[in-house]
Amino acid sequence: MTEVVAREEWIGFCAEFSRQHSGWRADLRVEAPAGGPDRQLARGVPFYGLTAHPHDGQVSLSLLMGSEESLFTHDIPDPRSLELHTAPGGAHQGLTVTARSGMRTTLRFSVPAAPEQLDGIAGIER
Repeated sequence: MTEVVAREEWIGFCAEFSRQHSGWRADLRVEAPAGGPDRQLARGVPFYGLTAHPHDGQVSLSLLMGSEESLFTHDIPDPRSLELHTAPGGAHQGLTVTARSGMRTTLRFSVPAAPEQLDGIAGIER
């Protein structure tokens, strides 16, 4: 199931999603529009956070992956939609962000689960 997150909820959603899923292993993939090349940016890497950056009436998004020692950021300028993917029963599978350019960034958790099932198990010490 896919739930579209309303734009006015992005900042709160990003904070909550990050809190719930920090440390979960995930894949990160970018799909180019109109048959362009797709890129696998990460496979089985800990998810660290999703941040929303409001500026000039717009919002940009950044996905942070890895550990505190080797953190990398994937920026998504000019995002147009944010979708949460869930399995039957409510397990979170990941999310997709589509930019104005048509570029789609997809985060997929290695093991889909409801956040409350793993609360405190996968978290990264901050």
